[in-house]
Amino acid sequence: MDGGPVDVEREEWIGAEPLFRLFVFSYEAGIYHVEAFDHWCRDVTRLIADAGYYYTDSDKLWSLALIHEGSRGTDMTWLSGYDYRIAPRTFAERQARRDMQLRFLAARSRSSKPVVLPDGLRVIRMFPEWGGAGPLWESFTDNYPADPRRLGLSRGLAAKLEAWNEHWGSRHPDEPLADPDSWLAEGVELHAEVQRAMAEIAEVAPEFLPHERQSPETL
Repeated sequence: MDGGPVDVEREEWIGAEPLFRLFVFSYEAGIYHVEAFDHWCRDVTRLIADAGYYYTDSDKLWSLALIHEGSRGTDMTWLSGYDYRIAPRTFAERQARRDMQLRFLAARSRSSKPVVLPDGLRVIRMFPEWGGAGPLWESFTDNYPADPRRLGLSRGLAAKLEAWNEHWGSRHPDEPLADPDSWLAEGVELHAEVQRAMAEIAEVAPEFLPHERQSPETL
């Protein structure tokens, strides 16, 4: 764990009551709307639990940020999630979006509700896996790994996805991937094909993109 030394003997502590801002996203009239609520508290775990109870169970997504002292709310650090209205451009934003989606879908699954986002879309995750499974996955459903036929994808596209996944998984785990740039570029093209085919049904998350890549559009 990274960190640095602090003087625990000092008499005064700044920010004894940290300010958190909770963002709540609801879907209406074809777009996501946001509300923000400020909370002064010391127990962030309780705040997260309350957010799950009050908002996730009400078909809303949420994210949480720490407001930096003295910034009047203009300077903050995301603790969980991010601004869901913005398409993710970085690895951190893709991870934050995934976390928001998965906790929402997990709650829907536990309640035996359809495993869809507030906008009615399913979430299909795309990443390779060993043993012939993948590369499409629909978490919290019985379609995991996702069968391309159940997703309505063409046989040709399904075959290309299988070959792409096989190229990644046909090596020993300790061996480097042959021609990784070509494999990655093909994955970006396949992701775009799958997203076009499922545009009215699902959001397809390109989880195969490595840390140093920003988004599929930047390749």
